[in-house]
Amino acid sequence: MKIFDLHQDLLMHVRFRDQFGQTDQTSFEAIEESDIDLVVATAFPTPPNDDHTHESVPALITEELEMYQEFIKRNPTWQLVLNAADLEKEGQKILLHLEGLNVFDGSSSAWEQLDAWRNLGVRSISSHWIIQNDLGGGTLQPEEGLTELGKELITYLEKNNVVFDMAHMSRTSFWNAVKVIRRPIYISHGNADAVCNNVRNYTDEQLKVVAETDGVIGVFFPNTFVVGKEKKSTVLDVVMHINYIKNLIGIRHIALGSDFGGIITGCVEGLSHVRDYPNLITALSDAGYTDEEIEQITYRNAKRVLREHLEG
Repeated sequence: MKIFDLHQDLLMHVRFRDQFGQTDQTSFEAIEESDIDLVVATAFPTPPNDDHTHESVPALITEELEMYQEFIKRNPTWQLVLNAADLEKEGQKILLHLEGLNVFDGSSSAWEQLDAWRNLGVRSISSHWIIQNDLGGGTLQPEEGLTELGKELITYLEKNNVVFDMAHMSRTSFWNAVKVIRRPIYISHGNADAVCNNVRNYTDEQLKVVAETDGVIGVFFPNTFVVGKEKKSTVLDVVMHINYIKNLIGIRHIALGSDFGGIITGCVEGLSHVRDYPNLITALSDAGYTDEEIEQITYRNAKRVLREHLEG
C-alpha cells in the first residue's frame, strides 16, 4: 500500500534522537524498506538556547538542507520533489519542508534567505512552530492573529509554488489565513479536537473549511494529540480520529502526517515506527474501509492537494 507521509522530522531524528531521549521512529533506511513512497521531511534545527530565535538558526537550516541534498546525491534511488510532475516519479521521493519561520523578520535579507532556501529545494513551509513570531500567533497564543507580514508570506509561497502548511498556527491566525489563501488548505499533521481536546488539534469549524477548500489534513500519531497526556493510545484510537473526520467532512480530506522523528511525548502503541504502518492499514480494513478508501487516506488525497500547491 503506497503511503505519502506528510510530516517527519527525519534528519533531526537521525542526528539527535539520543539527545531527545526518543525511541527509534524513523530513518532513511527504514523508509526505503517500507511502503512510504513520499516523505515530507523537515529542516528543524534546535538552536543553542532552544527558543528557536537564535541568530545562528538560518545557518543551521541551510546546513540541514544541504545534508538532505548530499544524501540524495549519494542515493540516486531517492527523488527530490520540486514540482507537481515529480510526484509521479519512480523511487523514494522526498519533499523538503521548513517547520516554522521563527527567524523570519521580513527584512530584505530575510526574503533573500527564503529565496536561497527555495533554491536548495524547499517546497513546503509552515509559518509557525508553537510560538508567536513576526508572522502571527502560534499554537500557544490562540488569540494572536496573522500579521501583514504573514499575509505577504502566503502570497509569496503561492506565487512561487511552495506548499503553505497551516499546522501549528494559532486558531486566530488560521482563520485570518483562510481569508488570504487561494489554494486548498493543507495541514500536514493534526487531529480532531472533538476526539482529543487540545489546542494543537482542529475544531469542527476548522475541519469543515478544510473540506470547503477541497483541502486535506494529515492525521498524526503523538499520544498527547491522539488521546491526551494521561492516557495510553492504540492504533484504534488513531482510527477513531479518521472515523470522526470522515463522518464530519468526508474521506476525501484525510491523509497521514505521522510526525515520526518528532514524537517526544510518547507514541501510539503499535504505531511508533515507520515499519508499523501495516498495523494502521490492517486496523482500517478491519474497521470496514475498502482498499480504495484506504488508498485515498494513504496517498491519493495528499497527492491531489500537493499537486495543486506545486503546479501553480
